[in-house]
Amino acid sequence: MEEKKQQSEFLLVRELEKGDIEITWSIYGWRFDCCAFIHGECKTLTIRLVAKMKKEEGLGYFLEIKDKNHSGNLRFTETIPGSVLLVEIGVGEGEEFIPLLYSETEIRLSEQKEGWSTSWREIRFADSADLHDYLSVYSYYIGEESQPSQISPPVERLHVKEKRSIQQVENRCLSILMLSWEYPPFIQGGLGRHVLELSKQLAVAGHKVTVVTHGVYGAPRQEEVDGVTVYRTDEFSPIYKGFHLYNSQINMKLVELVMTLLPQQEFNLIHAHDWQVGSAARYLKKIANLPLITTIHALENGRSNLEKKIQQQIDKKEKLLITESDELIVCSSYMEGEILEKGITSQNVCVIPNGVELSSVESDSLKTFIQKYHDYKIILFLGRLVPEKGVDTLIKAASFLKKSGHNIKYVIAGNGPLLSFYRMLVREQDLEEHFLFVGFLHDHEKTTMLKLCDILVIPSLYEPFGIVALEGMATGKPILAAKTGGLVEIIEEGKSGLFFSPGVEKELADRLLYLLNNKEHCIALGKYARQRAEQCYRWDDVRKQTESVYWSFCKTASSIK
Repeated sequence: MEEKKQQSEFLLVRELEKGDIEITWSIYGWRFDCCAFIHGECKTLTIRLVAKMKKEEGLGYFLEIKDKNHSGNLRFTETIPGSVLLVEIGVGEGEEFIPLLYSETEIRLSEQKEGWSTSWREIRFADSADLHDYLSVYSYYIGEESQPSQISPPVERLHVKEKRSIQQVENRCLSILMLSWEYPPFIQGGLGRHVLELSKQLAVAGHKVTVVTHGVYGAPRQEEVDGVTVYRTDEFSPIYKGFHLYNSQINMKLVELVMTLLPQQEFNLIHAHDWQVGSAARYLKKIANLPLITTIHALENGRSNLEKKIQQQIDKKEKLLITESDELIVCSSYMEGEILEKGITSQNVCVIPNGVELSSVESDSLKTFIQKYHDYKIILFLGRLVPEKGVDTLIKAASFLKKSGHNIKYVIAGNGPLLSFYRMLVREQDLEEHFLFVGFLHDHEKTTMLKLCDILVIPSLYEPFGIVALEGMATGKPILAAKTGGLVEIIEEGKSGLFFSPGVEKELADRLLYLLNNKEHCIALGKYARQRAEQCYRWDDVRKQTESVYWSFCKTASSIK
């Protein structure tokens, strides 16, 4: 292998006499192959010079030079526009450039030359706000007028398949490589909680679970929690604006981390979660010759119309991951239908619903705060503040109930790019005294808020599953939900909750008023909902069904450690 001959990789930059720049580099072959794989059809290296402007904050210029060699040396003699120089080596060009290595230090140029070439192109540098947006994944809606493509139709199970049989396996364990964008302490939504609970259950069953995720400031690079070994990449802040560039760089770091684990540990399979880690999962499948199981938690064409370039790029990455996975797991029949529309055969898709487990700890401070409103009916929304969650429908419905005779407090629990928009909408509807925006709730705070609320409202336009519905059911609360996506498979109309047509605020208001006026029905709905959650949505069952998928790719005992 090339790495055995090439003991180190580096990128060295120095300023010579007369302001010339010397660049020397050596790149591991696997790193170039991985980056080229993520990028697509790319055969050459790109050496990129980036000049920072002293007087213009956040603005720079870049120039790209092509080279076919993994190691080499060049001398740059042209005029450089700026006082500070950064050099990178990667693949691709322009907006499609993905860096492999950076020069360790910026070069402060001793001589400022005049008359630089028009070949230099403008580039914008990222800031701390960009990092926050990129980590939250869905914040690309900021500054856009993008809306979900359409209301997701309910699924009435046009085709019902037998559940995959659960194999009883004793005294054997698998070594599972779990790839996830989210993992505690970094949790954005249901995906991170799903990976956490599934990993814990697999570890309890005796499997060796290794979770690899991206680094979060303050979190250890390696730790073992609840029997699960967790590795995190080093913390990384983006240099340039561009979500997909940041995502590609994180995937490179995930691959680099797993490359250090492969000589020490023999994995039986890779389990990836959603497109955010798809590039790393696909490349690791290729080089490690391992089966790739992928759980698809949501699809971009449900969140948007795919009218923006960034959304089209996500859709492309989803399709690559879906088609290159050996088996797909989805959380609902609705999602199965979405996958089948992309041309995947039903034999490669397995429906395994989520489980639910609430925190046993509660928040005394939140309890004290909410109890100030003991004379009010508490209507709770819990989720990300993004277009597909339909919070604007709830706000507009609240306008119809201002003169209902009920004291109502609508608690909006969650963060997201539309927070300021929803605050503005509340002001425009003259509803400020009726709404409380309490921000993101940690698990113990969420459990507390669910127990304190009277009704949980889920006004989603797009909802592949709806784990928040399970959480509400587990606390015995009546659910009022939009009749869309996977919610139809969880909630039983008139038994565990009520439905309204997605996006129809008057219908939402009428159903909400009915529940407020019928306390006994609310109690009956909540009681049945809790029973359903306890009987049908246990993480132990999710683990068993997932194991069954795993075993289908590990057929002989000789392959199991």
